[in-house]
Amino acid sequence: MLDATEDDRADEPRHRLAGWAAPLSRAADALHAALRILVALGMAALGAVVLTQVVGRYIFSYTPVWSEVLAGYLVVWISFLGAAYLVRSGAHLSVSLVSTALPGRMRLAVEVVALAAWILFSIVVLGAGVQQYELTVPMMSLGLDISASWLYLAVPIFAVCSLFFLAEQLVAAVKEGLQGGRP
Repeated sequence: MLDATEDDRADEPRHRLAGWAAPLSRAADALHAALRILVALGMAALGAVVLTQVVGRYIFSYTPVWSEVLAGYLVVWISFLGAAYLVRSGAHLSVSLVSTALPGRMRLAVEVVALAAWILFSIVVLGAGVQQYELTVPMMSLGLDISASWLYLAVPIFAVCSLFFLAEQLVAAVKEGLQGGRP
């Protein structure tokens, strides 16, 4: 069983930058903490909205129209902000069987290539997300009377946060390579 300190470290990034790159780590720490808070607040809001929906439906025989739409928006935002949060802690699915078996420099090269692929993916997601956001600006959400673009804004925000965290990881990998294996 994990004690509190081990459990807290599970959310920590795999590296900590020092020297000239320390401000990047501090900014990433702040963004990571903000995402954690936003996801927690989103989950609390989702619980309250769903409770309102259930109580309205089964006790008052009336379901507020906005509750179903807002619940959907919250699920999307929680998912994308949570996914961005997990990029920093390296908690996304990855196949590390091969890379962990490789010697230092080769392992580092594989890590850099994997990070470059992640960065490319995030750039594509950012472009598609911005395009979808722009397409939905004039559309109105049924039930909430706000622009439907608020739903799609989660995608480019996810991509920007991911790119920031991936840049930090890439800098750490390059520094490790330049320093002979020390982060």
